[in-house]
Amino acid sequence: NSFNIYKIEIQCYEYIVNKAVHNLFLQPLVESQLLRDKLK
Repeated sequence: NSFNIYKIEIQCYEYIVNKAVHNLFLQPLVESQLLRDKLK
């Protein structure tokens, strides 16, 4: 039963990490790409 709690915590952690990575790296990349397209 404690193993299930452990699995849930890992999933939450992965979700938070993925969201942080997306916000830090992918979002600026997408926005700079959009800006570049506008400037062309």
